[in-house]
Amino acid sequence: RVAQLGLSGSTHFENSTGLYHDNHYTTCFDMAIIMAAAMKNEAARTVLTAKDQYLFDVYTNGVKSGTVSAYSGWYTKRLEAYRYGEAAAYYAGNGSDIKLIAGKTGYETIPKNCFVTAGQNDVTGTMFVCVQVGAATAKDSTDDTREIYQQFATY
Repeated sequence: RVAQLGLSGSTHFENSTGLYHDNHYTTCFDMAIIMAAAMKNEAARTVLTAKDQYLFDVYTNGVKSGTVSAYSGWYTKRLEAYRYGEAAAYYAGNGSDIKLIAGKTGYETIPKNCFVTAGQNDVTGTMFVCVQVGAATAKDSTDDTREIYQQFATY
């Protein structure tokens, strides 16, 4: 899929977990392209936009082998936990019309706390993608993401 997105020279993954591997490498720009592509994929969009528990089927060699349930870490742990408000928790804030509609959190030793999100302007429908890396804490990562949307997602 990386090759299909035109990222084969700058991104390589050894596994689908995102957990550290010596041969994993990517760029923030490529992560933005991956998020934008994921938002166009029905299954990925379902998982990435979930605010509550979601279910998905697991297949082994093409045969359904079970169902997994999970909670969205980007919404419940990042936005609600830091008390950004109830229903409006996922707005970028400061009067912004940008609503965070999808996200993926992460942490590894080198990039530290990361947060890749998709946001959409409620008024114009314009879609934005933000890739934040290098924060000391998960809360800093969330705060940084909101500030980036507030400053740069202006239309």
